[in-house]
Amino acid sequence: MLKLTKVELFNHYVDWYNRYGLGRNEDDLRFGQWIWIHYNEFLHELKSKQPEEKSDGFSTENAWMAYECISSLFPYESTNI
Repeated sequence: MLKLTKVELFNHYVDWYNRYGLGRNEDDLRFGQWIWIHYNEFLHELKSKQPEEKSDGFSTENAWMAYECISSLFPYESTNI
């Protein structure tokens, strides 16, 4: 199972934005769809711990909104150094 961190998600978003802006890629995938395809099993497990009504961002057309919604699925991560 491929795991995803908030940092990796952000890096994927930056790469996506630099290549495709807020829209779809050359395969007509939205950012949220692409993330779901590559990290399906991990995200399914993460999503199962969320309330049903919580928006997950996988179907939104806007890549930034998808990033914001998907990143909110992660538990709080301390950045203490």
